Amino acid sequence: MAALGLLLVADEGRAQQFVTAQLVAQGLRTPTVVCSPPGDTARVFIADLPGTIHVVRDGVLLPTPFLDLTAVIDAGPDDDDRGILGLAFAPDYDTSGCFYVYYGTAGTRTLVERFQVSPADPDVADPDSGSLVFGPLLSALGFHHGGGLAFGPDGMLYLAIGDERDNNQGCGAQLGDRYFGKLLRLLPGGGAPADNPFVGDPTVLDEIWALGLRQPYRMAFDDATGDLWIGDVGEGTREEINVVPAGLGGFNFGWAITEGAGCASVPKCDEFACPGTPFVAPRYDYGHDQGRCCVIGGGVYRGTEIPALAGRYLFADWCTGRFWSLPADRGGAPTEFTAFLADAQIAHPIGFGTDAQGAMYVLESQLGATDQGRVWKLVGVPTAFADLGHGLAGGGGQAPSLSAEGSMGPDTPIAFQLSGALPASSAYMLFGIAELSAPFKGGVLVPDPTPPGFAVALPIGPSGAIELAGTWPAGAPSGFSTYYQFWVLDPGGPAGFAASNALVGVTP
Repeated sequence: MAALGLLLVADEGRAQQFVTAQLVAQGLRTPTVVCSPPGDTARVFIADLPGTIHVVRDGVLLPTPFLDLTAVIDAGPDDDDRGILGLAFAPDYDTSGCFYVYYGTAGTRTLVERFQVSPADPDVADPDSGSLVFGPLLSALGFHHGGGLAFGPDGMLYLAIGDERDNNQGCGAQLGDRYFGKLLRLLPGGGAPADNPFVGDPTVLDEIWALGLRQPYRMAFDDATGDLWIGDVGEGTREEINVVPAGLGGFNFGWAITEGAGCASVPKCDEFACPGTPFVAPRYDYGHDQGRCCVIGGGVYRGTEIPALAGRYLFADWCTGRFWSLPADRGGAPTEFTAFLADAQIAHPIGFGTDAQGAMYVLESQLGATDQGRVWKLVGVPTAFADLGHGLAGGGGQAPSLSAEGSMGPDTPIAFQLSGALPASSAYMLFGIAELSAPFKGGVLVPDPTPPGFAVALPIGPSGAIELAGTWPAGAPSGFSTYYQFWVLDPGGPAGFAASNALVGVTP
């Protein structure tokens, strides 16, 4: 690719918003699942905790529920896990009409049932068609039943179950003779596939695919790789995101011996060694600082409407209402995009979901308030540039600000402006066609400057600003991403450097 030529100019471009949220449905109590049958581009299905499943057709919430299980469920408070926790449509739904519901009842029982759509109306299910696939699983405490339910690329049904808060009675998530704290892999009609990793092991139940989970409330398969991403809610210190590579079973994620990447302190688990036991480390974990307390797992965005999020795993924190994206196909730190959703004011994200076209949805609860649950669709805002954050403050206490303007079309103008840097210092503009997102000087170096990227030193004027412009070269394919960031020498800063926010530009 031709090099990007830069000239000094006076231009004041600003980094632009790249994602926002549109309201899809409201008046729900606690929406738990959003999904669509394979290939169904006209409808989105929404499960609400008390026991109803609703249809949104062409953007309109239909008045009649698709399925109503409220009489069976008898839902109580949101935190006792009574209600619909999982929903999945069979891969052959267009011919079989089969779908699966994971729910808990007032009798502290959880089960998976298979239902069928009504032959007379595709927007209504047959309520009498339910047949048992798994369970009923009896729970002594009625908590931590997980909720992840999804078909894998292998056609098997995966179910994530929480530990039932049984860590005071034993280290149940580590014990193979119970389903709590496990990821299960089931035949669509029930029972264990013959190739499950523990089949034939008398100490582990045949349906178990992975162990050592606490409260795997949400999980999702990556449509591109087949990897399974699990948001596992932590206890008192760490939240974690785990990845099960496609086709690989037998993993142990460590709870309640480990929490996140460190050791947990659960007395009943003292018989197990920590560290030293070969548990699988989380892909990412974070602590309970800045008000954060509960990870809400999402999914890897493989849609086309928001290029800046392509190939990134989206997740949120329930307590703070903050959102992040994490590179799915490589290492690297997450990028926060909460500010871009400010207009939506999503107070408590409770889940994510995708439709048949790969669009991503956010589910919101309002602390159990009646009729205050909402569903939002993430949509792209037309722009060439997105702000990825990751600034590092200098001696003045603030990070420099980088903005950009231009379409990134072939042979079109492109302009950058850096402001708020240390006057009369030197800056390094880093450019890369790949994202590095590596720790550096106390901050995060986002672009990968290795060839064909580059780093160029530039003087900062007395105003603490740099303005650059050039022409975007021809030859870059549509959807091509490039990353930009400035690092400024700042002896008064804690690390001797200050860093601007990073930008990603995407060719139209």
